[in-house]
Amino acid sequence: MKKNLKIPMGFVKQTNDGRTVITYGKGQQLFSIFIPLLDVVDWSNPTYREINFDPDQKYDVVIGDSAIGAQPMSGSVKGDVIEDDLNRLINN
Repeated sequence: MKKNLKIPMGFVKQTNDGRTVITYGKGQQLFSIFIPLLDVVDWSNPTYREINFDPDQKYDVVIGDSAIGAQPMSGSVKGDVIEDDLNRLINN
């Protein structure tokens, strides 16, 4: 079931091609989750981005930070795998 999540702006970036990226962690545990453009509900709030999150949908992710010399891994995961992490970002 889809739900709206309000992700704090400190974790949200915008790519050159218009995708929204939620980034958290550091080093080899740096996670970047790409949110499709149509799943961003609210662009106007300066403190958060509201996204339409679906635990059954697949999301593109990159794990690792090339800036520290780590070879990032990329792929896709089902939303339920990252849902707890996103809820921790919201509640902290």
